[in-house]
Amino acid sequence: KSEQRYQSLLDSMSEGVIESDATPSLTYVNPRFAEMLGYSVDDLVDQPAIRFLANESEAHLHERVAARQAGRAETYELTWRHRDGHEVPTLVSSRPRFDPDGRYLGSTVNVTDITEKKRAETFRAQAEAGLRAASSYARSLLEASLDPLVTINRDGKITDVNKATEAATGLPRDQLVGRDFSDFFTDPDLARAGYRKAFADGSVTEYPLAIRNAGGSVMEVLYNASTYCDETGNVVGVFAAARDITARKQAETELANYQHHLEDLVADRTAELAAANLALNAANKELEAFSYSVSHDLRAPLRAVDGFSHALQEDYADILDFSRTGRRELSATDIDMTGLAQSVLNDLAPAMKGRKVQVNVAPLPQTNGDREMIQRVWMNLLDNAIKFTARKEDARIDIGSYQEADDIVYFVKDNGAGFDMNYVDKLFGVFQRLHSPEEFPGTGAGLAIIKRIIGRHGGRVWAEGKEGEGATFYFALPPREPDHV
Repeated sequence: KSEQRYQSLLDSMSEGVIESDATPSLTYVNPRFAEMLGYSVDDLVDQPAIRFLANESEAHLHERVAARQAGRAETYELTWRHRDGHEVPTLVSSRPRFDPDGRYLGSTVNVTDITEKKRAETFRAQAEAGLRAASSYARSLLEASLDPLVTINRDGKITDVNKATEAATGLPRDQLVGRDFSDFFTDPDLARAGYRKAFADGSVTEYPLAIRNAGGSVMEVLYNASTYCDETGNVVGVFAAARDITARKQAETELANYQHHLEDLVADRTAELAAANLALNAANKELEAFSYSVSHDLRAPLRAVDGFSHALQEDYADILDFSRTGRRELSATDIDMTGLAQSVLNDLAPAMKGRKVQVNVAPLPQTNGDREMIQRVWMNLLDNAIKFTARKEDARIDIGSYQEADDIVYFVKDNGAGFDMNYVDKLFGVFQRLHSPEEFPGTGAGLAIIKRIIGRHGGRVWAEGKEGEGATFYFALPPREPDHV
């Protein structure tokens, strides 16, 4: 009955109980221990204990058996392997058993599952590590700032500072922490009012103070501060950051001085300008009088000069054009010669009004050259043809072209007055005329201009004619753009 009561007691215990023999194999396990490992009692009884251990070597296990044989009881942590593979940490208390003759029979072991305890320890360790990391991170942030940073508790005592604060006050951290925040400013009452305002309102911004350094220097600063809370949400302190504005204050002072200086300069310059303005008004009056006198005295000579210039422009325009063609720089482009010739004919249409003139324009090949200059060539040639056929009742003008070796030859043929071929060499000279101005007006520069333009394009000009039967004027252009001449 005693054994049954003992067995019933072991089976009902909330912690595991096992008994082992000297090998050691499990000779008894209670239901709680079997539950810990996820087995039935029958699965465990008569099995080697080492089979269910997670981190115990056989040699170590035998060392523990030897200790039990020596009569020592021990309490230690032991990790078992659950049936599904996860580990079960336990705290075991092992006591040896002996027979009346002192022979070692095995041990009785109480096994307590400490999984939750281990989890709590792990969580605590992680939390402590997190706190250490957060503290280190916060410290790194504090020290990374070039501005003085402090934390203040509700009593106005400094709880932490960074290196910049040590530099600003000239005191090490251990002489700052625990001191009243207001002790380190030129106006302690203003500093005390500042952190009290932060506690009352939750924050302050751009709060002006001046830090007094232990060495005697003063740093003008603007403080920005806000409260911070503990994990329960209660406000426990103020975090304050100071921005050194010493340089800004100095710059503002210098700017104010410069503005005063600038105002003085403006006043001086205004006075100078007023004096100069008076002198300028006097000079203007003198200049007006002089201008009136000059305009009156030069009116007659200038009228004569203007008249002569108009006469020169009207009578010698062709000569001026001849001069310009030698100086103007060529601007070469592709030219539609048929279209250009037709455009010039359209411009000269008024000169043929009331006359019977047959004009034939054959398709002309394109060329490359200065379009404005080539247009002048067509203008002079066609103007001559219209002028020298003026006395023909049935005037005829032919415009055409042909290929000669590598050159393209363009021509204008008319059945007008013609000329004596004995004087053909004079045709393209300046001021050379084969007809009198009374017969056909002109300066004799038109053909000279044509020769110069075509020469600058690397080409050549010539003419054929017969008195009373008409004339043909030719100009040949090379197939490529020539160098400027």
